[in-house]
Amino acid sequence: MALQQLARTLGRAGAVVLAAAGFVVAARVTLPALEPAPTAPDIVLAVWDTARADHSSVYGYPRETTPNLARLAAQAVVYEQAIAPAPWTVPSMASLFTGLFVQRHGVSLDPEVPVLDLPPAATTLAEALARAGYETAAFTEQGIYDAPGFRRGFDRFEVVGREQLLERADGFLSRARTRPALVLVHWLDPHAPYRPVAAHRAWSARWARPVNLSGAGRSEDFAPAQQAAGWLFKDDVNEGRVSLTVAQWSQLVDQYDGELRQTDAALGRLWDGVLARGQQRRTLLAVVADHGEGFGEHAAQRVWHDHPYDTILRVPLVVRWPGGSVTGRVRSQVGTLDLFATLLEAAGVALPGGLDARPLPRRDESARPRPLLGASHYVGGVTWYRDAELKLIEYRRAAPLLFDLRVDPGERRDLAASRPDLLADARARRDAAQAQAGAALPFAAKAEADRLERLRALGYVR
Repeated sequence: MALQQLARTLGRAGAVVLAAAGFVVAARVTLPALEPAPTAPDIVLAVWDTARADHSSVYGYPRETTPNLARLAAQAVVYEQAIAPAPWTVPSMASLFTGLFVQRHGVSLDPEVPVLDLPPAATTLAEALARAGYETAAFTEQGIYDAPGFRRGFDRFEVVGREQLLERADGFLSRARTRPALVLVHWLDPHAPYRPVAAHRAWSARWARPVNLSGAGRSEDFAPAQQAAGWLFKDDVNEGRVSLTVAQWSQLVDQYDGELRQTDAALGRLWDGVLARGQQRRTLLAVVADHGEGFGEHAAQRVWHDHPYDTILRVPLVVRWPGGSVTGRVRSQVGTLDLFATLLEAAGVALPGGLDARPLPRRDESARPRPLLGASHYVGGVTWYRDAELKLIEYRRAAPLLFDLRVDPGERRDLAASRPDLLADARARRDAAQAQAGAALPFAAKAEADRLERLRALGYVR
């Protein structure tokens, strides 16, 4: 489809975005004939919401926040530089579901064109596996991507509470089946407001009352009773109207770590069910997060997850192949969207054409840099490029940021103004990655007003 035809579909704003990004538009990604592998595994895709890698004990965090993930990691491959494609759930999950960069599937790409569902032309992970004979089910606490496109290919797609999540997923896996299964299990924690249950308050028990963090706007938008209850609001904190004390920062981290431990315990119970049924030899388990969280590391992102710093984008990714015989740690950069290609390959399913996802390496490939792209409508519109050396963040309404990750992995020293040569190099690398990614798909329709209102109330859409 020509760019002019897409402009008529999306309207002027969408066409301007695509033209500015340097993308042309392709027709629907075609799916080749699919055949299941003779030993196609059951696939359990476990998603933790808002989990940053450096708060997991698997990645060297001093607290034992993830003992069950560590137990699994001993029989798995741990990816040390796994990068999410967006700083919030919907576009990140869209990339995982389609194997496409945000710039290509268009979900949350443009703040003026609120596209929040998968493009009709994209083949989803569940669709590809269903066509190969899989039974497919999704059980999620995180309902913000409950939309028709995300449901495509799932025999069951259920938004449930924490109490039902494990029960539904374990029940599906324990049923007698003649076909392999794909099961997506998405826990909402450790998402704000960070309120671990009593069994997981080891670090926060010293605090008399919880500090509640809301992602929904500013305190002035809420009732006095909620303000008086001690709630903190992300915009107030990020824009400097509220300054947290050292004790408040410590308390937020203590509560967050407790929720991470709580979610790790749920993962352990799910895997124990697999072991009890003797299914571990035919089960592939992938544990990943949709994005991370900020805790004061950057002035622009004191709390929450708007900006694409690595505190937000670098997440846990652990893959246990059937039998647990493939182990190790991979230092080279990979994308969480690469799970799309990895899971299809493991199932013996031919990959759709035109993917950005690549099968995850099972050993380190540092000599083969893997460039990644990402974007979000957040903060007025932001895109980013990251490779093994450079990180470029471009804003529509602010100056770019450039970090040399070789000497500044914490992204503390912005080089965009002082190193115009390096900025030009990063932009050239970004342009080459975009050209290699290829054509954007015709985006899905704009989100309906009622869904936008629900997301706006949660702080995800302004």
